[in-house]
Amino acid sequence: MNPPGTTALRVVIVTDTMHPFVIGGKEHRHFQLAKGLIKNGASVVVYTTKCWHGPRRIRIAGIEFVGLSRDHPRYAGSRRTVWQALTFSIACLRLLTERFDVIDADAIPLLPVMTAWLVARLRRRPMVVTFHEVWPAAYWISYAGRLLGPACAIAQLAALHLPDAIVAGSAETARRIRPYGRSHVVTIESGADTEVLDATPATGPWSDLLYAGHLMPHKRVDLAVEALRVLADRGRRLTLLIVGTGPEEAFLGRLVTELGLADSVSLQHPWADRRRFVSALKSCKIMVMPSAREGFGIAVFEALTLGIPVVIANDGGNLATALVRPGDRASVVAPDPHSFATAIQYWLERPGRPRQDRQADRRDWDRCARETLDVYTDLRA
Repeated sequence: MNPPGTTALRVVIVTDTMHPFVIGGKEHRHFQLAKGLIKNGASVVVYTTKCWHGPRRIRIAGIEFVGLSRDHPRYAGSRRTVWQALTFSIACLRLLTERFDVIDADAIPLLPVMTAWLVARLRRRPMVVTFHEVWPAAYWISYAGRLLGPACAIAQLAALHLPDAIVAGSAETARRIRPYGRSHVVTIESGADTEVLDATPATGPWSDLLYAGHLMPHKRVDLAVEALRVLADRGRRLTLLIVGTGPEEAFLGRLVTELGLADSVSLQHPWADRRRFVSALKSCKIMVMPSAREGFGIAVFEALTLGIPVVIANDGGNLATALVRPGDRASVVAPDPHSFATAIQYWLERPGRPRQDRQADRRDWDRCARETLDVYTDLRA
């Protein structure tokens, strides 16, 4: 809390998407941190795309939201659209007329970081950039093509050097940032909704297996569906709940039908109410995360915290693998259906083992918010 006679630190968070309007890992992180910052005495304004009906300025859970630009489509196929990032970046110039003490800009997408930096310099205020992932130039080219890819790599390099401080969402992301020459990098990993995890009962059965996340090509949710088919061929008929939205949704629906799993797979859009997700998580037997890329993996962290078995793809870009510790009920396996099916079967045959909460690792969002607030106050000192 603020000492008597002092004013609250006014924090501006710049991110193109935010919970509860868009459900995802980075959106959930910013929302929980914003609530935690307010709890610890700060004032928080989120500048984002206007993903809601009604006035441009609204307030949710004590957070002031300002819609800067229209909610243009964020994806064209599996790629982020330049138009959405560009329009939001230009709209961020409105911050020149706003009062703030520090800007925290999300590195996704990269263009608004440049605008936020310009505003921060003109207003002589510090700027922080939050990085969830860092991609090598070769990956940018494979993602965005030979023309746009190098430009994206250069933009990422600029975003790594412009801010006064960088917050890395994981220790591995911080490690990948340091070769770029940035010295002031602070690792603040995401937390778990400990109060919701403790208070929400399992109201299932929902499904045997659970996947939660965006439905993007790199998430490889089709691998989980194909593993379900392998298990069915082995005589184990299981159910899979897929919670998410994205450009792969139609493809996954067709795949489920082609594999004869229409009665076994359910696709569900994410819920704004976290209690529904936690209920589904607590009710499942195993969480599956076949993604090739994860900046952290909040859902995996929560499953591990609860002692729910997790099967994770062993990929260099899947930083959720770093969350697994000795003694965890988790398998890190090759990204193919048979390896996933075998690991799932392994955990199904060990239902009698009690779920042991990782009490020593019950990192909550309030702790993350205090660490983030320390970064802000140090920059203002």
